[in-house]
Amino acid sequence: MHLLTFFILISLNTGSFTNAGTLCCAEEAALTCPLQDSQHFRAVINGRAFHPDEYWAHGGGGVISIQADDENEAGFQFMLPDKIAVGSHELSYDTADTIQCLYDSGEDSGEAMSGTLRIALHDRQAKRIEGSFSFKGEFSEGGAFSVSDGSFALSYE
Repeated sequence: MHLLTFFILISLNTGSFTNAGTLCCAEEAALTCPLQDSQHFRAVINGRAFHPDEYWAHGGGGVISIQADDENEAGFQFMLPDKIAVGSHELSYDTADTIQCLYDSGEDSGEAMSGTLRIALHDRQAKRIEGSFSFKGEFSEGGAFSVSDGSFALSYE
């Protein structure tokens, strides 16, 4: 019988951020983490899985901010209009003033230059947003990156 071990990592933020958490599964070099749960953020950057230690969403000032960081200080930050509708949204240099998707490798940062953000659920009463994304971007110091298989499901305050 093969034994599966579960680890629960929880990051509690104070102020107006919501509680965030990650449920990870470790089994002899497990490739997928976190498991499907009610709160998640996941992505693949240049073919490598991104495993955030913490993630959260915050609403205010007409914007929903989504952030996810890993132990190496790499991370994502999305800035979305708080009235963003369900559906597909093009990501490009032209839409950067309304929708921003940023990636920081820990050494350099860059933003989405082309791609898609798909909002599957945005319940403004319950303050919950879910979606998926993929995009190509450019680092500020030069060089490109590719983000695929991205998804999030988060509550915000």
